[in-house]
Amino acid sequence: MLMKYMAALSKREKGIFCLCAALITVALLYSFIFEPIGRKWTRLNKEIQIKRMTLMKNIRAVKNRKKVFSEYEVYADRVKQKGSDEKEIAKIFSEIESTARNNHVSILNMKPMSFANRGEKEVYKEFAVEVECEAQMSALVQFIYKLQTCSQMLKVKQIKLKAKEMNSNIIKSTLSIGKVLILSDGI
Repeated sequence: MLMKYMAALSKREKGIFCLCAALITVALLYSFIFEPIGRKWTRLNKEIQIKRMTLMKNIRAVKNRKKVFSEYEVYADRVKQKGSDEKEIAKIFSEIESTARNNHVSILNMKPMSFANRGEKEVYKEFAVEVECEAQMSALVQFIYKLQTCSQMLKVKQIKLKAKEMNSNIIKSTLSIGKVLILSDGI
């Protein structure tokens, strides 16, 4: 049927018909073959770049493995819970008292706030202590710094400050101090 139709066309019409058929073929090839292949190629190149970056990051981590494990050993012993909750709170109190004494800070009141198992599988315990104290501002700042850098790895979570009296350089403060310990069977 197509041959009969082509035979009836003039030379010019046959040329136009062939040109249109070629354009339609190219458009269909582009739409259904070349463009999807190009998009997939681009997507795969992006995935390769992401995988390559992840691989480089992991290679760096593997190279630093010994350093990480040596640092882990230093800190792991500090954050493992060795005794009962009460003994851990007593250690925290002791550290706070000795740091306060060394930095000329007067402790007015110290009380445990809470200790609760945390984590998806309860692998760590968070202890919280509230400390009311008085000191000059410089001594208080030094006290907070020493608490944050002590071997107990305490963290000052909240600070409330107010002047003791109107024209006094003594500051009364309430500190919320926390510590996280990994349960012995958690590691």
